Amino acid sequence: MPWCGGHEGTFLFDTGGGITAISPALAKAMGCEPWGNITGFRMRGDRLDLARCDKVSVEIGKAAYEAPTAAVFDIMTLVPKGSPQIDGVVGLDILPIRPSPSNPPPIA
Repeated sequence: MPWCGGHEGTFLFDTGGGITAISPALAKAMGCEPWGNITGFRMRGDRLDLARCDKVSVEIGKAAYEAPTAAVFDIMTLVPKGSPQIDGVVGLDILPIRPSPSNPPPIA
C-alpha cells in the first residue's frame, strides 16, 4: 500500500492526471495547512479550483517520489456512495520521466 507524507493510504493511479492530489484529511494528518489555489480541468472540461500542499512525498513499494505541488481535493465526492475510502490520486507529475506511448512508465 502506498505511503504519503509518512501515512499509509489508498490511492488511485490516474494515467491521464497531470497532478497528484491528496484528501483534506490526509493533508491535515501530514501537518500541511493547504494554501493558495491551483486551477485544473477534468477530462469533461469541468473546472476545479483547489488548495495545495507542496513537496508531498509518495512511497510506492521501495520507490520514493515527490510531488512538487499536490492538490488538496476530496476524491470521494466523485465516486459512488459506499465506495471504499480513497485518500488521494497519484498523477504523472511524480514520475521522474514523463510517460508517453513510446516511453511507458517504469514498473517498480
